[in-house]
Amino acid sequence: MDTGGRREYDPWAPPPTPGGPPAVPSEGPPPIPRAPGGGASHPPAGAFPSPYPPAASGPYGYGWPGPPLPTGLSVASLVLGILSIVLVLTIWGSFVSFVTSLVGLCLGARARGRVRAGRQGAAGQATAGFVLGLIGLVVSAVVAVLLVLGLSEAGEGGGGGEPGGGSSGSGDTYDARAAAVPLVDRRG
Repeated sequence: MDTGGRREYDPWAPPPTPGGPPAVPSEGPPPIPRAPGGGASHPPAGAFPSPYPPAASGPYGYGWPGPPLPTGLSVASLVLGILSIVLVLTIWGSFVSFVTSLVGLCLGARARGRVRAGRQGAAGQATAGFVLGLIGLVVSAVVAVLLVLGLSEAGEGGGGGEPGGGSSGSGDTYDARAAAVPLVDRRG
């Protein structure tokens, strides 16, 4: 086809022979080919049946709902386990730590049972609370026994003899009450 000395681009034409005129016009890109009848080149929506069932419509959408949320049991066992370890570090707190670690141990065991049954999450918190409660219970029992033994030994050997260690014969203790000397004499 000749249109005033200009050749129209035909995308389905064979490539030009070497030395011939260029196949690409100088005025821009070629036109986009259209389907016969001038309509769209894809079928209308719903023309072909889908092999998959339709998506379920629900208030939460798609996906896995996630693991069960932690309850207060696992959190409380972890907090009481940490508290028992901190209390054991103080001398008189070991008696209170015995109670808090025992409660933390029981709560941790109960929370681990619920995690295994799938009724709650936070398996790590429940296990940590159980272990810290167990460690706190053992350490507080040992510290309490050592404290009671230490106080009973200190109470047995500390007194009852003559002032200055006179009649006891051991001479390894010194009673400061017998050596009281007045600093200022105001008599005369």
